[in-house]
Amino acid sequence: AALHALVVAGGPSWQQELTADGVLHVAHANLVASTWLAESLRRRQCAAALGDICTDACLSEEDEHAAAEDLNVVWQALGHARVGARLGRGRSEEAVDLHRDLHARYAALLASPPPPPMGSMRPAQDALPPRLRRSIATALRGGGGGWPARTALP
Repeated sequence: AALHALVVAGGPSWQQELTADGVLHVAHANLVASTWLAESLRRRQCAAALGDICTDACLSEEDEHAAAEDLNVVWQALGHARVGARLGRGRSEEAVDLHRDLHARYAALLASPPPPPMGSMRPAQDALPPRLRRSIATALRGGGGGWPARTALP
């Protein structure tokens, strides 16, 4: 919301008031916020796909929508500033580092997530010590109660 207010309150001249380095900082902060929103939305989508309710780790849908609107206003304003363009000569080392980080963060936002670790694809019981697994199986299946036997992994 603060970045949105900065861009809207500054009017058409907000870029000149901040200087090129200031605009670069706004772009960086907006990308960090956009990445954070993307992770929140992904958590909500994953929870929904699993039939779970997204708890405190996720924003409310209203907050997500408001954040997306604010971020979009800033990105549209930044689109006129050409923050992704190559930096010219004479820029500070900080600006060069920030520009490099901006590109790295954008590449990370575009990248597919890594696959889950192989261990997460196995039944939860496999994480238990063997003796405990046998005791559970004996107690639950031993009485002929119709409990399912462990199925083999493909």
